[in-house]
Order: sequence, then structure tokens, then C-alpha cells
Amino acid sequence: MSLTKVSFSMINGAMVNVLDYGADPSGAADSTAAIQAAMDAAKAIAQATVAFGITVYIPAGTYVTSSTLTIPFYVNLLGETTEGSTIVARFNGDTFTEELSAGQSTLYFTRIEELTVLKSQTDGTGNTTGKIFNFHNYTSFCSFRRLRLYGGEYSVFIENVGYSLWNTFDQINCYYATITAVYVGQGANATRFNNCSFNNSFIGVKLEGQSFAVIFVGCAFEGNTAAALSIVNVNAYLSGCYIEQYGAQTLVSITGTGTADIIGSFVNPSPTGVLTDLGNAANKVRFANCALYNIPATYWAGAYGKIGTEFSDNNALGTTSGALQGYNVSSTFTPILYGTTSAGTGTYTTQIGLYTRVGNLVTFQIELTWTAHTGTGNMGIDQLPFNAGAAANYAVSSVAASNLAYNGQLSGAVQQNTNKILLYAVASGSALAFQPMDVAGSVVITGSYFAA
Repeated sequence: MSLTKVSFSMINGAMVNVLDYGADPSGAADSTAAIQAAMDAAKAIAQATVAFGITVYIPAGTYVTSSTLTIPFYVNLLGETTEGSTIVARFNGDTFTEELSAGQSTLYFTRIEELTVLKSQTDGTGNTTGKIFNFHNYTSFCSFRRLRLYGGEYSVFIENVGYSLWNTFDQINCYYATITAVYVGQGANATRFNNCSFNNSFIGVKLEGQSFAVIFVGCAFEGNTAAALSIVNVNAYLSGCYIEQYGAQTLVSITGTGTADIIGSFVNPSPTGVLTDLGNAANKVRFANCALYNIPATYWAGAYGKIGTEFSDNNALGTTSGALQGYNVSSTFTPILYGTTSAGTGTYTTQIGLYTRVGNLVTFQIELTWTAHTGTGNMGIDQLPFNAGAAANYAVSSVAASNLAYNGQLSGAVQQNTNKILLYAVASGSALAFQPMDVAGSVVITGSYFAA
């Protein structure tokens, strides 16, 4: 009596296991043919049973491949765990592509999950050319989940032709792509990235082609050489993301009709980096409720970078420039009393400065009490947090004083092009008179002005 070896794949409804087709999980032998045979078998099952999606299972192990694997129609790929199932594809060429029909992708509702793919070492050395996943037009409704992708020219590439709709990238981590970690082309409407990371590549993510509502939630972009995010004719939305670059790099680059809304995210281009590089007047990047850190004084590049970058309800931290248009920041400063003839030095018992800046509007409060001062001439307050604009002097809202002699009502003005206030007294029927220095006294001043 002859015996038939029972394989995992013979169980009714089970996944197709690459081990049943001779794949070597030790990494000693080449598994290219075995993995391809398993995928072809899954396709045959799908065709015979009219099944909508047969899964090829790749158990924990290391599988070496030496040429491109083709994913057939309605076939899914599933590893045991992201850390456990590894494909080593250190050859020049694409690791995976898909079966085409009349030049179009046959990937619909395909799932690729729980795999690590290496086209380089995990530290980026020994990199090879080609794409890890090279997909074509009309790749739609697919799910890429829990993947770690190292090296190659692209981690994921979806062709910029036709439409590729409603694809989801969930917890994919991309490293060391020499061109772009994830490239998504024409018609990528409603593409969603959840909790992904794009690190140490030339470009983190590039979106190109007429697309709407491409959404990133909880994603990290870090250390990408040219740009964290590059957009051409796409409307993108980022929420709760971490976007950080190192050195003279760009966070967001946009051309065509592209725009980006970045909400509730941590943003750090580094003191020598570029926040936005915008190609034309249609391009906009809007930062809202973000933590803006290390924003350089010239935070934009290109002719439209400054006017197309908008800020609202953000917190500016670190070395953020005072030139940001529309950011919110509240902090403290240390005001000092000075004389206009001789500045002098003072002894203070109270020395408080508070301010809030919203865009270019600075609102402040000062409390000063001094018991001795060597200054001479008229009385002024120095060290406001930002220089005033050149348009005019800005009258303060109120001045309350004690132990000072003055005629009428004490007031003052922030002087244009400076960070100083001059105090003066106004009496009924009399000309304005600057307030002379006094060796001791106390003032409380509130006001606002537009910063330069």
C-alpha cells in the first residue's frame, strides 16, 4: 500500500505553505522557485474554487531569493511574524512584482502582511538596485501591513499611470531606499498610511499624480536626505505624525497643484534645514496645533515657500524663529530699565516680562520695581522679546506707576524698529513730555505691537 504525504496545503480551506513546495527556512538554499511555485498553486486553487483571495503562508525563517517573484491574481502573502519571516533578496532587480493583464495590475483586495524583506543589511550597507514591491496601474483596495523593508531603490512603488485607489499601508517600516521609500502615483485617492515609518532614505514618501485625500496618521519621517514628503498634484493630510530631519534637508516639498495640511504633529527640520519648499502660488502647507521645534530663521525655500506656508495654534519650541507667520507662542522675557542719555544699571526687586505672540502680533505685560539706578535722561524699558515693525510707534495700553513724579497721565510707546518702550506723561492742555529717569520706583505696563 502506498502512502501519501499529507501537506499543510491539503487541509480544506487552508493557506498554501511555501514549505510544502521546498522553500528553505534556514537560508542555506535558494527559495525563489519554491515560493513562486506556492504562489502559482494558490492561483490555481483560486481559479478552481472561484475563491476571492488565497493566502500563501511563509513560516518563520530566512528565505533567500535570487530573481523577481510574481504575485498572481487574488493571491495574498502572509508571514508568521514581521520579526520571524524574512526574505533576503540581495540581488539587483525587483523582489516582487505582480501578474499583469493587458498591461494593468491584477492586484485587487490583495493583502501582504508580516514580512521583513532585505535588499540591504539592516544598517543600510550592501544595498542593491531594484524595488522591493514594484506594482503597476490600477493596484487598488490592497493592504500592506506590518512590513519591514530595507534597502533597494524603492520599498514600495506604485506606477504613476491610471488609478490606484483605496490602498492601506499599516505599520510598514522603510529604511535606506536610495530613491524613495514609498512612491504612489496617479489617482491614489483615499490612500491611507497608519503608524508607518520612513527613515534614512533619499525621499521618505513621494505622492505624484492627481490624487485627493491621501492621509497619514501617526507616521514617522526621520533622516531622509532630500525630503521627508514630496508632493506633486496631490492633497495630503497628516495627523499626529513625527517629522524630523537632520542637517540641511527639506521636510515638505510641493509642486504642481499639491497641498498639505499637517495637524497635531511634532515638526523639527533642524536649525539648518528647510521646513517647506514650494514650487508655485497654488502650493500650500498648513501647520495647525503642531509642536514646531528648531525652525530656522529662513525656514522656506523657493519663491513661494514663505507665502505658501501657514501656521495656526501651534507651539513654537527650541530655537524657533520669530519670523514665522501665524504661530502661537507664550513665554517670558527679562525687561530692564534704561536711561536715554546714559543707560546705566539698576537694582531690582521685581523684574517680570510675559508675552504671547500670535503671528506677528505680540501682547506683553511688564512688572518692574527698582530701588536704585544709575541711568540718566528719559526713562525707557528695554529687552522686549521681538523688535517692532517699521510702520509706526505702538502706544502701550496702560501704565500703572508708584513712587514716580509725573504730570497728568503716564503712558508710553514701543519704538519702531526696536525692542524698547519710551515712557511719557500727557497732561490736559500740555504737550507730551518724556518721563525722566528716577533712581527708584515701580511700573506695570501692558500693551501690544506688531513684530518686524
